[in-house]
Amino acid sequence: MKTEIQKQFEAEIKDRQPEISLEYEEIFGELEVWICGGNSAGLVLRGGIGQGKTTMLRAICKIVKAFWTEERILTIRQELRNPNIKSIRADDLLHIAHTEGREGLFYGEHAIGQAGVLFIDDLGGETETEIRFEGWNKSHEVYIRETIRPFAELLTRRCDNNLPTLISTRLDKTQIIERYGESVFDRLFGSCNWINMQFVEGGYR
Repeated sequence: MKTEIQKQFEAEIKDRQPEISLEYEEIFGELEVWICGGNSAGLVLRGGIGQGKTTMLRAICKIVKAFWTEERILTIRQELRNPNIKSIRADDLLHIAHTEGREGLFYGEHAIGQAGVLFIDDLGGETETEIRFEGWNKSHEVYIRETIRPFAELLTRRCDNNLPTLISTRLDKTQIIERYGESVFDRLFGSCNWINMQFVEGGYR
């Protein structure tokens, strides 16, 4: 019997790739365990271009939105400011940091860092890992200058607070360490299931 995630993934790719690689059968079970309440707080889907990472992330997001209630998310972390589900591309997250600074990442209108469940697509696809922000801080009504490492800071906070974070990336473990630092990798490794998606020659894009 097909799992819900397999059904959703097949629905996402049916117009592009009518058949899925047999190797994917092995990961549907892992994903179903996570969706139904696995031990890890997050998932890292890693693979090259065209391996279906974004498609799989989109499928998981639809299932989570359909079946995870606000009450369930709040049982993960009672003091969440924002017990909802957010999905964002890495380059869009970088744009928020550029335009709104640290406040925009964690406390502003977007409050990406406080989302109950956060999906980050194409981690490593952003052009910068450290930025210099100058602008008005609405919360404290002051003009500030600050250096931000948006991804390192966001991932560290979410992992430390055991907040579900799902990531798609082309980076391998060595590249993650080089780009974001060993402490970020250690947190991701300790709090996320890592799933390799490196099977398909034709691709699922």
